[in-house]
Amino acid sequence: MTQDTFQDVEKLLDEKDLKINELEEKLRELQNKLFEFNKDLEKRVIDRTLEVNKLLREKTRFIDNLSHDLGTPLTPIITLLPVIKEGIKDPVVLEMVDTCIRNTEYIKRVVHNTRELAEIGSTSLILRKENINDMVNDLIQKYNTIFKSLNISHKFMTPILSITTSRTFPSFYSSI
Repeated sequence: MTQDTFQDVEKLLDEKDLKINELEEKLRELQNKLFEFNKDLEKRVIDRTLEVNKLLREKTRFIDNLSHDLGTPLTPIITLLPVIKEGIKDPVVLEMVDTCIRNTEYIKRVVHNTRELAEIGSTSLILRKENINDMVNDLIQKYNTIFKSLNISHKFMTPILSITTSRTFPSFYSSI
């Protein structure tokens, strides 16, 4: 090999080394930027998680307060309505009081179910069997006055419910 060729090769190697050094430096810069980006992203995730947890606690506290505020006046109503019912002789007034008792019990269940729904986000979900026949019977009793006024008759057969009507069901029935 000649001296010129050797110098050319050496020059090419130096240029390659310089290029490799530049690329390595760029790679370190990009790695540092990526590290900073990941650190910032982790901080943002932690901040958002803390914010979500705070909002969930506030939601639970709000629903607990709402449940308490609704449930507190229900207790004397639930207790006193059966006592009032005992002294009533008029069948029309008796039916009104029965409606009040059912609706008060319904509100009590709604308050209870709302509290349970609020706890789903903070505790594990517990599934339980419900008697659908009792639910349907409760709905029939709840809307019995409306059914009578619309000439809708019903009969409860275990486990099938049969409803007979002389006209099409009104739209309120589908929203029950």
